[in-house]
Amino acid sequence: MKERYLIASALLLLTACSGKVQIGKPTIPYVREIISDHSLPQHALASGYKPQGDAAIYLVGPSEQCIPLLKAFMQSDIYDNVDGRSSNDGLADFAGETICTVSDIANSPYAKFLAEGREDALREVTVRNVLATMDTLCRIGEHDQTGMGRKPASKVVVLPSPYASEFGLYDVDTLFNALGCGLHVVSPLRVMMDRVFSGRKGDAMVGVISTRDNVASGGYSSFVQEVSARHSLTGSDCVVFPSDTSGADPLVSFLNSYMAAGYTRPLDALLVDDYDIDPDAVAVSLSLLTDPSGDLSLTYGNLLARDFMLLDARRAAVEECYRILRSNNLFTHNIAQPKSLEFSTMAIDSVDFTISRYAR
Repeated sequence: MKERYLIASALLLLTACSGKVQIGKPTIPYVREIISDHSLPQHALASGYKPQGDAAIYLVGPSEQCIPLLKAFMQSDIYDNVDGRSSNDGLADFAGETICTVSDIANSPYAKFLAEGREDALREVTVRNVLATMDTLCRIGEHDQTGMGRKPASKVVVLPSPYASEFGLYDVDTLFNALGCGLHVVSPLRVMMDRVFSGRKGDAMVGVISTRDNVASGGYSSFVQEVSARHSLTGSDCVVFPSDTSGADPLVSFLNSYMAAGYTRPLDALLVDDYDIDPDAVAVSLSLLTDPSGDLSLTYGNLLARDFMLLDARRAAVEECYRILRSNNLFTHNIAQPKSLEFSTMAIDSVDFTISRYAR
């Protein structure tokens, strides 16, 4: 029997209070309260948290992103498990690991928070969901009031949604830095952006293919500016177009939209942030577009820079998690196939970040 779980997610905002916070843009009241009030269970949970090898990898966000990302983790074989080289060895990269999906059905779609002008509420949701992965309590069904179940703690949390990256990731970083929390939090979007700008000596033109819902977040352009500034670069730009749902070639469709909008500057990078798009198919399309003997290169070749980078959110998440586990000695080292657990959030006003389980 396949087991699924529920994470209870309180929707009420806490009141603001004073306390030391990270210098920079202001964090949300919820984070300030956790940092300053040592009696809160959230403070005790996050303070000095050290992830262990037997903990789990959590994928947290809308189900339409978590489910295909889970598949990528379960099937990944792009590394040699002995020495970590980029060479498949017939063994699952995450052998022996537990991959947990947390489908945030209580709060998604995240676009509604922006439409209602409730950005701070979305930032709090992101923080609460990350904290929920660290807890080991589990509610067995929505009527369980005591938390009778148990679940693995987390060692890495992946936030695939650009909404979470734009609205909440900063607050998670602020909280963890203040309390010395060692949990690793991965934003595939931030990973891809860092790869674009790392080592660059000039600005970049970055393209993004994403879903219509994600495009509405407006977070891609600000993320480009933030990451490029961190690498001491200015003048970078970002162009975002929604995925073509007609079945057309995603790369060609993007470039057609790019030209139709009047852009002529060659793209330095294209980020595929739609988990329904097959990254291998896009890579094949790119090889055709850059083949000087093909007709497509005559139409589209001049729109791609000589050092053009094609990056995919799924692969970025997998590679970054593998790097974190290997560099921090956090693999389980169990000889077994990776296993998965499914979770869902549910709205219960009387609880904070406890989890619950039910069977299907």
